[in-house]
Amino acid sequence: TARVASLPDPLLFAELLRLGAVPATVTEAVFAEGLQNRPWTWSGLWAVSWWVTTGDTASMTGAITLVNSVIASETLSRSALNSANLNAEMLAAYMSLARRDTVEALRRLAAIPVTRGNRARSDARLTRAQLLSSLGRDLEAAEILDQNLNSPETWAFPTSVLWALERARVNERLGNAEKAIPDYSYVVDVWRNADDILQPFVSEAREALQRLTGELPR
Repeated sequence: TARVASLPDPLLFAELLRLGAVPATVTEAVFAEGLQNRPWTWSGLWAVSWWVTTGDTASMTGAITLVNSVIASETLSRSALNSANLNAEMLAAYMSLARRDTVEALRRLAAIPVTRGNRARSDARLTRAQLLSSLGRDLEAAEILDQNLNSPETWAFPTSVLWALERARVNERLGNAEKAIPDYSYVVDVWRNADDILQPFVSEAREALQRLTGELPR
């Protein structure tokens, strides 16, 4: 069974969760161990996509309690304390989302500082954009998605493709085909030979390109 301490990249694990690429039994075991062992660096940030999807507010409450207890009881460096405080804010935002309180979730997500190359914060921005998009607030979503602050180190991660796909969807609805087409093409090019679980995204992008260009992409 996968263990928290042995995860090569917890944030990559989180992105795989977004795509449904991790079996539920593995996911539950990893998160249970993380909460039990209580390492102060484990914030639960990479678990939130799963917890939001499953509505597991109990586990999110445990993670929030863990982070808050660390903030209150341990001697941390200034940078570590700032990181822990940020983690607590992000967990609170996702808790609002898990409770389907979209107003509070948007307020909290908007308050999270922007940092170039930070994948956890980039995920929060993508979540905010997707939420705005789902509410029909495409102009606001586009404003976020047009400011892709990912660094070269993050481009290879799945979030970069999800970011492009969401931006393409939003721009298509806004009538900006010239901006949507390159992003749909990017999704097709990157994931054309991907695993079956990702092929629905590729099919969506192909259909959109045919719709926008009149040609069926290869």
